[in-house]
Amino acid sequence: MGNRIKDIVHYEIRQGFTLNLQEGTSVILPVYNEEANIQEVISALVSYMRAHSEDFEIIAVDDGSRDATLERLGGIKESYPELRIITYKENTEKITYAGLFWSI
Repeated sequence: MGNRIKDIVHYEIRQGFTLNLQEGTSVILPVYNEEANIQEVISALVSYMRAHSEDFEIIAVDDGSRDATLERLGGIKESYPELRIITYKENTEKITYAGLFWSI
């Protein structure tokens, strides 16, 4: 995925992307080998969500990353209490389906 997630998040925020947020909104963020980008992505998402909602959570679902993504998420969580982390020990390649299921 590399910079793809970071680029998408920043593009949507720059373009004035808005959501019809309700209280208790959950954002599902599938991640795989995103150690280089995860801090910036989570920071941008949390900033956006805090500006538009009082009650939200961001659920980062790590699909068996082989880099330090999970460790970075653990460190980031200390700064962002809205962050939840779900991890798979091995890459299932089904993370997109999990995100769709949880968002329903």
